[in-house]
Order: sequence, then C-alpha cells, then structure tokens
Amino acid sequence: MASVEERDPRWERLDRTRMNFCIQCGRCTSACPLATEIDYSPRQKVNEERLLEGENMDEWGASVWTCLACYNCNETCEQGVHAASVVRMVRQRLFEMGLAPEGINKVAAEFSRSGMAFPVTGFTRKMRKEMDLGNVPTTAADPKAMEEVRILLKRARYPPLLEEGGED
Repeated sequence: MASVEERDPRWERLDRTRMNFCIQCGRCTSACPLATEIDYSPRQKVNEERLLEGENMDEWGASVWTCLACYNCNETCEQGVHAASVVRMVRQRLFEMGLAPEGINKVAAEFSRSGMAFPVTGFTRKMRKEMDLGNVPTTAADPKAMEEVRILLKRARYPPLLEEGGED
C-alpha cells in the first residue's frame, strides 16, 4: 500500500492509450441517464481529456461534476474506454487543484472537522430523541478515528491538508 504522501497506484489504472480506442460512436452518451436531461456527454468528456491531456483544466467546466458514476457508459463501450474513469480522474485533479464545487469542498471540510459527511442538525437530534436513539455517535470524539479521517483526506489529496505539509 502506498504511504499517505505517495499517490496510491490504484488511482492510476486508466491507461491514456485506452482513450485513443474511442471511435466517437456515442454509445456511452446514449446510455447516460443525464445526456438527455442536461448538456452532458461521456463521449465528449473522453475526447476533451484525450485532446487536453490533463492541461487547461478550466476547459472542463462544471459538467464533469454532474456525472452520476452509474458506469452505464463503461458497460456499453465496446472499445473498453471507461469514460466514467476518465471523469473520476479529472474530478480528482480538479479537487487537488482546489477547483471542486463549493458543495464538494463543504462536505470535505465537514468530514475533516468532524469525521462525518454532513453536520448533525437540530432536526436530527430532535428525531433521535423522539425515537429514544440517544445522541449521534461522533467520530470527532475518537482521536484514533479522526487520525484515520485525516489519512483518508490526505490520500484523497484534500488541498487544505496538503498545504499543512508535514509527515503523518
């Protein structure tokens, strides 16, 4: 397993040459549940990544964050291009560059602070009390668990933790 400071090799599964197998047939886009609802095309995203080769990340736009990760595009591609993996890689690079949407950054910040993806609200506390469930168990109360959260976020290359530097 890679150290926290090293990139986990499992993130590097996408072979750039595989994208060159795309024949722009559009099967991935026709299988995409979003393609008919919004301006989103897995075929276009693969082509953009192939042409941009990881540069000019501002060219991607917000649509890369709309992918549902349903993997229909991967299933229908006869060339084995894996458009969903391309989108995942681009999202990761944008996240590392601090270019993720505000909502993604809020979830990451809350996870970093409390170990939970979403804050416990007054409504949640009220409902738990009415159901005799007691207080929500929190990760933040367990230093060992919070260290694991920190390691996960470092591995995900969460920008605020990278800026801190240091060894973990």
